[in-house]
Amino acid sequence: MLGKSVFPLIFAWTLVLLPVFGQDADTAGEPPRWGGDVSLGLSLARGNTRSSSLSFTFSAAGPVNRTKTITLSNKGIYLFGEIDGETNSENIFLAGRLDWKLSERFFTFFEVQAARDRFKNYASRILPAVGAGYKVFDGEKVAFGIDVGLTRILTRYYDSKLIGAETALKFGERLVWKVGEASEFNQVVEIVPEFGFPGRYSLRLEANLVAPLDGLWAVKLTVIDAYNSRPVGPGIRKNDMAFIASMSRSF
Repeated sequence: MLGKSVFPLIFAWTLVLLPVFGQDADTAGEPPRWGGDVSLGLSLARGNTRSSSLSFTFSAAGPVNRTKTITLSNKGIYLFGEIDGETNSENIFLAGRLDWKLSERFFTFFEVQAARDRFKNYASRILPAVGAGYKVFDGEKVAFGIDVGLTRILTRYYDSKLIGAETALKFGERLVWKVGEASEFNQVVEIVPEFGFPGRYSLRLEANLVAPLDGLWAVKLTVIDAYNSRPVGPGIRKNDMAFIASMSRSF
């Protein structure tokens, strides 16, 4: 069932990428430039687990055409911890998002998120989504946007052979605030209420404060909060929160 759902996803991804490959190579404008960062540090988790753990994160984003109307961003987060030689925290989160700028304010997006978390009973959880958004503010110091779309939640659980496949709405907001010349605060909040299940929803918040040290190096403080109103599995709490302090190198 999960495998069959991948084919519509690949087809939709191809349709979104057609405008990218259809761009004229001689279109005026600067060549696409990408940027991002890689971070390694320690984290303190509270929720289904309570431990100190290692963390690894990366992000990369940039335009994929010369007119810079289409932007691709990617993100990955890995948390691992153990106590007395036993693993007590292992969490993987990956996301890829394609934004297509229609005007100075409006845009459409296609996104795929994937997660794996044994302590939340997720052997795999994949969320392809498509929607539209609006940039409320788009200044040099502050940028704030909202978006809404549809998503399909494909979940395979560790303790069951059943595979969940639900349709849901997806509401999101994104904030970037240039605190100083080089410091930055950014935040992403996503709420996913499911169709046909009143009161059943998930929420994910990620906030980062980046303070430069010297050159390309910086200190990054991250808060991640993942909430599920109705978790599947015995003894699983609704809320998981992680605090991460890491050294980051940008590129």
